[in-house]
Amino acid sequence: MEIIKLEKDFTKKKYEGWSKPVHFIQLEETETAYLYKREIGSYVDYEVFLKKAGKSAKTIDGKITVVDIMKEKYPRASAFGQWAWSFKDKERAYKKLSEL
Repeated sequence: MEIIKLEKDFTKKKYEGWSKPVHFIQLEETETAYLYKREIGSYVDYEVFLKKAGKSAKTIDGKITVVDIMKEKYPRASAFGQWAWSFKDKERAYKKLSEL
Protein backbone atom coordinates (compact mmCIF):
# COMPACT_ATOMS: atom_id res chain seq x y z
CA MET A 1 0.00 0.00 0.00
CA GLU A 2 1.33 3.41 -0.96
CA ILE A 3 1.88 5.94 1.83
CA ILE A 4 1.20 9.63 1.21
CA LYS A 5 4.25 11.58 2.37
CA LEU A 6 4.25 14.78 4.40
CA GLU A 7 4.33 18.09 2.57
CA LYS A 8 7.75 19.74 2.37
CA ASP A 9 6.50 23.29 2.97
CA PHE A 10 3.11 24.17 4.46
CA THR A 11 1.34 26.64 6.74
CA LYS A 12 -1.39 25.94 9.29
CA LYS A 13 -3.59 28.94 10.14
CA LYS A 14 -4.57 27.40 13.48
CA TYR A 15 -2.30 24.86 15.12
CA GLU A 16 -2.56 23.53 18.67
CA GLY A 17 -3.22 26.78 20.50
CA TRP A 18 -1.07 29.20 18.50
CA SER A 19 -2.85 32.45 17.61
CA LYS A 20 -0.56 33.11 14.61
CA PRO A 21 -0.12 30.97 11.49
CA VAL A 22 2.56 28.27 11.86
CA HIS A 23 4.87 27.68 8.88
CA PHE A 24 6.67 24.32 8.53
CA ILE A 25 9.64 23.73 6.20
CA GLN A 26 11.21 20.28 5.75
CA LEU A 27 14.99 20.55 6.07
CA GLU A 28 15.93 16.87 6.05
CA GLU A 29 14.43 13.41 5.59
CA THR A 30 16.07 10.11 6.48
CA GLU A 31 14.82 6.54 6.19
CA THR A 32 13.25 6.78 9.65
CA ALA A 33 12.75 10.46 10.55
CA TYR A 34 12.20 14.08 9.54
CA LEU A 35 13.62 17.46 10.52
CA TYR A 36 11.36 20.49 10.05
CA LYS A 37 11.94 24.17 10.73
CA ARG A 38 8.90 25.73 12.41
CA GLU A 39 8.23 29.47 12.17
CA ILE A 40 5.60 31.30 14.20
CA GLY A 41 5.96 35.00 13.49
CA SER A 42 9.60 35.76 14.38
CA TYR A 43 9.89 32.64 16.59
CA VAL A 44 11.86 29.75 15.04
CA ASP A 45 12.56 26.25 16.30
CA TYR A 46 13.29 22.81 14.86
CA GLU A 47 11.25 19.64 15.19
CA VAL A 48 12.69 16.16 14.76
CA PHE A 49 10.36 13.18 14.69
CA LEU A 50 10.10 9.56 13.65
CA LYS A 51 8.11 8.71 10.56
CA LYS A 52 4.64 7.49 11.51
CA ALA A 53 1.73 6.68 9.23
CA GLY A 54 -1.90 5.82 9.77
CA LYS A 55 -5.14 5.51 7.87
CA SER A 56 -6.64 8.76 6.74
CA ALA A 57 -10.11 9.99 7.67
CA LYS A 58 -12.46 12.02 5.47
CA THR A 59 -15.83 13.62 6.06
CA ILE A 60 -18.32 12.07 3.65
CA ASP A 61 -21.96 13.22 3.83
CA GLY A 62 -21.32 14.74 7.25
CA LYS A 63 -19.83 11.54 8.70
CA ILE A 64 -16.17 10.97 9.53
CA THR A 65 -15.10 7.89 7.62
CA VAL A 66 -11.74 6.12 7.77
CA VAL A 67 -10.53 5.48 4.24
CA ASP A 68 -8.06 2.90 3.05
CA ILE A 69 -5.29 5.43 2.43
CA MET A 70 -2.13 5.47 4.54
CA LYS A 71 -0.77 8.94 5.26
CA GLU A 72 2.30 10.10 7.19
CA LYS A 73 1.45 12.08 10.31
CA TYR A 74 2.95 15.27 11.68
CA PRO A 75 3.28 14.89 15.48
CA ARG A 76 0.75 16.48 17.81
CA ALA A 77 1.84 18.06 21.09
CA SER A 78 1.37 14.78 23.00
CA ALA A 79 4.05 13.06 20.81
CA PHE A 80 6.87 15.32 21.97
CA GLY A 81 9.24 13.54 24.31
CA GLN A 82 8.05 10.16 22.97
CA TRP A 83 8.68 10.05 19.21
CA ALA A 84 9.14 13.76 18.49
CA TRP A 85 11.52 16.39 19.86
CA SER A 86 11.77 20.17 19.60
CA PHE A 87 15.02 22.16 19.61
CA LYS A 88 15.79 25.87 19.57
CA ASP A 89 19.30 25.08 18.26
CA LYS A 90 19.53 23.74 14.70
CA GLU A 91 22.75 21.81 15.37
CA ARG A 92 21.15 19.91 18.28
CA ALA A 93 18.21 19.07 16.01
CA TYR A 94 20.54 17.65 13.36
CA LYS A 95 22.36 15.65 16.05
CA LYS A 96 19.08 14.10 17.23
CA LEU A 97 18.13 13.31 13.63
CA SER A 98 21.42 11.44 13.15
CA GLU A 99 20.67 9.35 16.25
CA LEU A 100 17.33 8.09 14.91
